[in-house]
Amino acid sequence: MNFSANDQGIFESFGEMVGNVIAWLSSIGGGIGEAFDDFFSGVARGSGMENAGWGTWALVIIGILLLGMTLRRVLEKEFGGALITGVIGLALIAWAMT
Repeated sequence: MNFSANDQGIFESFGEMVGNVIAWLSSIGGGIGEAFDDFFSGVARGSGMENAGWGTWALVIIGILLLGMTLRRVLEKEFGGALITGVIGLALIAWAMT
């Protein structure tokens, strides 16, 4: 099978088009990543978290989930479990913020 010069031009054009699409997607992705980073940095500064890494955010999210469980247990009138999950949730959030 013989390829002519026009065939190589089509493949080259197609490769260039795919490369441009990938470059465009990575430029959008980089902008979104920076926006998320700026947003979470602002939230961290506003809430008093000095070193807000992924571990700190994980503690805050787990603490919030535990506080949600606390509210559910209070509504179900399980006050012993509510006390335990509430204290643990508040402790995790407080620890993350110091």
